[in-house]
Amino acid sequence: MAKAVGLADFYSAHILDHCQGTYVPGPVPNATLPLSHIKHNVTSCSNRTAFSHFDPTQELQATLNQTHTGVTLQELGWPSQIEEGITALQDAFDASFVLYCIGAGFAVLALLISLFFASPASSFLSRLCVGLLNLFITGVSALALAIASIIMTVVAVKGTHIINHYGKDIGVSGSWSNKFLALTWSATACMVLAFLIGIVLPCCCYGNRRKEYYEERKYSRRSV
Repeated sequence: MAKAVGLADFYSAHILDHCQGTYVPGPVPNATLPLSHIKHNVTSCSNRTAFSHFDPTQELQATLNQTHTGVTLQELGWPSQIEEGITALQDAFDASFVLYCIGAGFAVLALLISLFFASPASSFLSRLCVGLLNLFITGVSALALAIASIIMTVVAVKGTHIINHYGKDIGVSGSWSNKFLALTWSATACMVLAFLIGIVLPCCCYGNRRKEYYEERKYSRRSV
């Protein structure tokens, strides 16, 4: 029925846009077509925006309008609870986008500041101040990415549950992207590691620099 009225095989929601497409070479596995051989063929995507909102009801109805079949989602028995559930998660989706921007921005800033340590040796105090600043920046980035990852994990699990719970009677199912969750948690782990390194380095490296710093001051006083 979905194929007859022109609906896409799948719809996918992302941080900046949402897409739709078909399964190739076919949507349903059988004796000659194993599930592992079915691929996603993206046919179209929305424009990329900072706060992209995916409304499944609106997208499906828009597709039906384009095919000029005269069929509505109400006639197909589309449950309104799906739209209500997904809409309730949009604020969390928007919050995660802001947190990703903060995490990425501070990560870049931390990388630029870390180049200071690759420069010729400078005074102990300047390196200590820059090290503490970099520690604060990496901490903020790690925290922002961790919160965003938690939010996106909850949104993915909750959204999938809503679609599967209310859509099972009409043959609609949902799933979350393991690749995206792996990516967001890997980024979080990298920034947490950078933060921990920022804590360990002063203990390991600044001790000798601190000793040299005071020895230099003592020597300069004797010279005077």
